[in-house]
Amino acid sequence: MPLSMARFQEQAGPLNANFLQYVKDVDKAQTANQISRAGYTNNTGFQIWRVPDVAQQELGKVATDGGVSPEALMSLAHMRNKNFTLDFAQLSGEMEVAAQQADVGGLTGLNRENYIMSALMGSTPDIVNGQLLLTEEQQLNLRNLNKNRASFGDPAVLNYSANLRGSFKRYGSDVTPMSAQSIEPWAQSIAQLVGGAEVGNLGPEAMYPSTTLPGAQQMTIANVAAIATGAVGQYQNMPRFLVSRARKAGLDPNTALYDVENQGKIFMVTLQEKGITPELIRSNPERALLKLSQIYAGIPKDRSGLSYYEGVGNNKATVSYDQAMGVLMAIAQQGMI
Repeated sequence: MPLSMARFQEQAGPLNANFLQYVKDVDKAQTANQISRAGYTNNTGFQIWRVPDVAQQELGKVATDGGVSPEALMSLAHMRNKNFTLDFAQLSGEMEVAAQQADVGGLTGLNRENYIMSALMGSTPDIVNGQLLLTEEQQLNLRNLNKNRASFGDPAVLNYSANLRGSFKRYGSDVTPMSAQSIEPWAQSIAQLVGGAEVGNLGPEAMYPSTTLPGAQQMTIANVAAIATGAVGQYQNMPRFLVSRARKAGLDPNTALYDVENQGKIFMVTLQEKGITPELIRSNPERALLKLSQIYAGIPKDRSGLSYYEGVGNNKATVSYDQAMGVLMAIAQQGMI
């Protein structure tokens, strides 16, 4: 049984017929709409990566020989061919060449791995005086690789349906990041969790309750704050806080647009205001979860699975405790901080 499915079965118990049919339907889906019709939602509670046993064994060997993480290589393999029908001997040869070049260039650790992964994606970076130099396209490729990689590391890390869109799984200049680049790397998976819990598929123009503010991304932040009738945007900012948080993020609310990138900057300010930091997540993830739930009603406050604002209006937690803690523990344990 593939590792990711085995992990899910440990958490959920025996796989029933409905689940197995769901897996088949999602496997056949090619677009976000088809995936949604197959039944995948932000609340499904698990990721669908299922690496065939033989592919997992082969990839594990190639990763070990090349000195890179299995999750990174599985992510790359999935981006090359989602069914893992690969020429492992060819991949191993490419890995060996890239690893030798990285070693000759004096690269170590993450820089070495980034060099190898970029080379395997068809774009070999430059090494100057022992330093890795990445182009914008190479950085974009690696960001998309790392999003997939997080999911292979723990199937509960990413539970955001937008990540299943076809463009997410490709690499190349046409790939559009699903998360704002302005969000710091350690907080990317938190942003995915919050966005899924708060607005689902409504996206960056979402507005409470369960509607949108059309054209919000083309409006200034001040304009959005003035006309929004409820929490607004991918991360559901209350209008009364928007202008001040935008200024803290270094934005002029009268000229800056409420687009994805600026929403990401405001999201980082929101975390900082609440004291949610990598250090807190590492030392006390339960406390970090409570703080997160005090900002976002869709996040559970503790093991009870209840929203901090349960009973206030229609507020309720829309992701499980295990999902939320899975994200935080992944940040603390998988070297993402």
